[in-house]
Parts: sequence; structure tokens; C-alpha cells
Amino acid sequence: MKQIIKIGIALLLLVLCYCLLLTACDQKDTEQKETPSYSQNSNASKSTEKSDKSNEETRSKEQETSSQDTQAPNNGTTHVHSYEEWETVKQATCTEDGTEQRYCKCGDMQSRNIPAGGHSSYKWVKISDPSCTEEGKKEQQCETCGYVKSTLTTPATGHSYPYYGEVIQPAGCTTEGRQIFRCTNKLCDHSYEDKIEPNGHSYSTTTVNASCETAGGIQYSCRNCSHSYFEETSNAIGSHNLEITGVCSRCKKDCSVDMRERISAPLTGTTYGFSYEYDNVYLYFNWQATNNSSNTIKYCTFQIRCYNGVGDVIATKTLTVTGPIASNGRINGGRTDLGDGFYYSNLDSMKKLEISYIKLEYSDGTVECGYYGYSTTQINNNLGEWNP
Repeated sequence: MKQIIKIGIALLLLVLCYCLLLTACDQKDTEQKETPSYSQNSNASKSTEKSDKSNEETRSKEQETSSQDTQAPNNGTTHVHSYEEWETVKQATCTEDGTEQRYCKCGDMQSRNIPAGGHSSYKWVKISDPSCTEEGKKEQQCETCGYVKSTLTTPATGHSYPYYGEVIQPAGCTTEGRQIFRCTNKLCDHSYEDKIEPNGHSYSTTTVNASCETAGGIQYSCRNCSHSYFEETSNAIGSHNLEITGVCSRCKKDCSVDMRERISAPLTGTTYGFSYEYDNVYLYFNWQATNNSSNTIKYCTFQIRCYNGVGDVIATKTLTVTGPIASNGRINGGRTDLGDGFYYSNLDSMKKLEISYIKLEYSDGTVECGYYGYSTTQINNNLGEWNP
């Protein structure tokens, strides 16, 4: 029995050794068949690795993924990949990697990264100009991607206004005006209103001499409005210089009074009455009247006019009766020679004789003048009759 067991174990070991021998032979035969292909593929792989290392020197990062450089076709021959040029699939930017690929005719694909280029050169780009109220801005940008490295601002310019505004309401001498100021900077429509100070008066001056009733001085009149005022420099004269007509020779004021209220009508029935007579050469004048004023007359001056037939004055004579002549006293002109201009030879042209104006100077210094106006048209060689 033991002998049988030993024989069985020996047989099993024999079978096992034979199997091992067959396995070793098959493996050796397989290695001999594949050894030339792997040697050729190894040389190609070494060439590719050298090219990849060269690309890695010019790129910051590269990844390459591909199928086996060689593969055995179904017919048992060895295929060597032949790739086309690299084609960019995704462009690299300054901050992100890109991607490029290449293909073999067999369809195999290789892919690798294109390293990010990084920001290279910069330029200043104006974003906005400064305005009156806002800052200007410019940026230092990457010329490749526009990345902003730095920003520079310039201050706002502020508004620019003209020295003089546009007048919308003129100022007066004493009243304020209004004006508007508009910003002169481009693209700015800002404006504001402001007052215009009053101009004040602008005076012209006129020297005014003192007159009978008004003081002398300087008259100031504003050129721009109706305002005026008077600066007194001398007192008024205080009295008029009256002519016999009653008009002041200085101030030209008419101060005349009705002399028929101061002097009565010429008296008739007296020795002489109101008359004129003539001789072979001269005419003579006779006149008497009563002082109806309340003052004593110092001097009574009267004007006689002679008219021709058409009403022209052909001769004038002024005569004075010296007083004193008290109130209600008689003014006696007597027999007065009319003198030059009143000649007998002119008698035919003399048609009317008139006492026109009378000037009364009173003892108290006051003076009154005015129109009297009594006349006669009848002339005789003895006595002319009175015609009121």
C-alpha cells in the first residue's frame, strides 16, 4: 500500500514539472516575438520625450496626453504615429493657460497646455477728463488684456465764471439790480444769480446866483434819475429891483399892482386939471391926482406915451413928482414941459396922450409899480379935455 502511494506522488510531481516546462517555453516564445517591436517603440518614445522636454523649456507648464506612440494593427505589423502641426484650441491669456492639440492620421490625439503669458507691457488710457465738479481719471492697463495696474486721478477744475455777469435787471441809483453768471467751461450749464449794488447818484452841477427872493448856491441834479438837491452858499437879496412896469430887472418876476387902486383918476375942475397945451414950439403937461394909498409917497414917477393915429407909440417921457405926499394928499404935476419928442411940429400926428405906468417909492422904503392907463385924445391950443 505504501508503495502505491509513493508511485502516485511521483506521477503527480512529474506532471507538475511538465506543466511548468510548457509554461516557460510559451513565455520565452512570446518574448522573442515581441522584442523587436518594443525596441523600435522605445526609440520613438525616447525621441518624443526629447521633443517634449524642449517644449517644456519654452513653456511654463505643459501636459501631454496621448495614446501609445505605436500600436500593432490587427494584421500584426507595427504602426508609428505621425502627428500634424499643433492647433490652438484655447488661447492662453495673461493669467490663464491655453490648450493646443495635434492629431495622427490614425485618430490618435495629443494635448498640452499653453502657459499663461503674464502681464507684459502697460499703457496709460484716459477714462475721463476732469469736469467742473468731478475728477478726471486715467488707468495704466495691460496692452494685452486690459488689466488695470494702477489708476491716476486729476482734480476737478471747478467752475469758471466771467468777471461781469449777464444783467437781467439793471441797478438804479438807489435800488439793487440782478445779474446771472454762467460757467464758461465746455459741457457745463451751471449758473447762479447775484445782486448788483446800486449805482449811486451821478450829479451834474449848476451855479445859481442869489436872486431877490431865493438864496444863491449850487444845484445838484442826478444824470440818471430825477433826484436833485440844492446847496445854499449865499442869502437871497431880499428885495426886487422893480422897473416902472412892475417887473423885477433881476429875477424878472412880475410884481405889478393896479395903480388905479393907489392913485385916483386925474382930477378935473382944478386950475390945471389933466391937460396938455402947446405953444409954437413945445407941448406942456398938467396932471393932478390924489394919493389913495395908506403910505406916504416919497417919489411918484410916471410914464407918458404919445400915440399916432394907428396906435403906434411915437414918443415916451418919464417924469417924477417929489413928495412927501401923505395919504389922501394931492399929487401935483404942475405945468411940465414934455421936452424932446413932443414938439408942436408933430402935433398933427399926435392923436392920444396916456399916463401908462406909475412907480411909487414910499417913505418906509417899499416900492410899488403898475399900470395906470388914463389917456386923452383931444388936443387944444389951451387945454385938452380928459377922457378916462
